Amino acid sequence: MQYLAGDWTSPWGETGIAFQPPDERFDRPVGGAVSASSGGPAQPSRTAVRRQGGGEATMTLAFGDGGLPEFVDNPENRCPVVLLLDASASMRGAAMDELNAGVAAFRRQILIDETASLRVELSIIAFGGEVRLVRDFTTIDDLITPQLEAGGDTPMGGALDLGLKTLEARKAVYRRAGVHYYRPWLFLITDGAPTDGPLWQEAAMRAQEADLYGRLSFFTVGVEGADMDILGEIAAANRPPLKLQGLKFRELFQWLSTSVRRVSLSRVDAERVTLPPVHGWAQVGV
Repeated sequence: MQYLAGDWTSPWGETGIAFQPPDERFDRPVGGAVSASSGGPAQPSRTAVRRQGGGEATMTLAFGDGGLPEFVDNPENRCPVVLLLDASASMRGAAMDELNAGVAAFRRQILIDETASLRVELSIIAFGGEVRLVRDFTTIDDLITPQLEAGGDTPMGGALDLGLKTLEARKAVYRRAGVHYYRPWLFLITDGAPTDGPLWQEAAMRAQEADLYGRLSFFTVGVEGADMDILGEIAAANRPPLKLQGLKFRELFQWLSTSVRRVSLSRVDAERVTLPPVHGWAQVGV
């Protein structure tokens, strides 16, 4: 699969961003439990109904020790998104107000589409003074958007570390339940630079490697005041950081909601998904 992200352009003039297919593929044996292609004994199972191409298709979900009732109630493919949001003291005031409003707008935009609201799962991690898992993974239809408050320094490395671990844990849940999922998104927004020592370098290397090998898609956005040089070191090699124009958080989250809706409504094995351009809210960071 390729996602071409509008004009998210690299400093070398390359337009469009190639993404690898999902790193987990599943077999769907007729009459049996959905199981990972790596094999292994089938788990106890239950039958659920998934919408497919305007109609419905029955599927059998692996259940048992690793299974969760949420996948029986909602057996749709999942599109996991982790937001890493800077809530440090420098975000206090209008920036934090607009960031909160942007997250709320993201939820409203996804809810417009019933299928996307069942497929997009959001986790929110805030970092300001400490790293906090504000919202664990939940589908948008069940999400209560938080009101973040700014304070403290910028433990960005810890946030990256927690984001990566949270994604891996969620992917393990999908695998145990036999649920298909799209390549996860890890989306970092900051107006500063890491203050938690060398941890950010190690976490950034893991995020870059995961992006390179198709285990996630890593995006970085700098708000006014962000150290774009450091953010460039953190960002994926083929996806440089973007700088937010002013406080256009709502436009940013409009782009994000449109993008993940497109992905969540595509086939898991689709060859290409074109994402909207970013020129309305950002410019390539220098």
